[in-house]
Amino acid sequence: MKTVTDFVNGSLHIIRRMRFRALVVVLMVWGSSGVYAANDPIAELGRSLFNDTSLSRDGRTSCQSCHDPLHAYADPRPRSVGTNGQVG
Repeated sequence: MKTVTDFVNGSLHIIRRMRFRALVVVLMVWGSSGVYAANDPIAELGRSLFNDTSLSRDGRTSCQSCHDPLHAYADPRPRSVGTNGQVG
């Protein structure tokens, strides 16, 4: 039979584990925030690749064609329009 002490110790263990996991998540986000100055070479490379149409099969589509900054870089359409106008 479990006692009140067992229950409290178990609860404290769960709380400590949750705090530890939260700390890990915070450190991961903080450490990989991806915040670069606008003129940082890595940011410039990323911007260049994101807008480069030559990387697509048809040479007319870039990541920016679908990934809209105004929609958190997601495609606001229910189904994407791909190369040659293919939907999906």
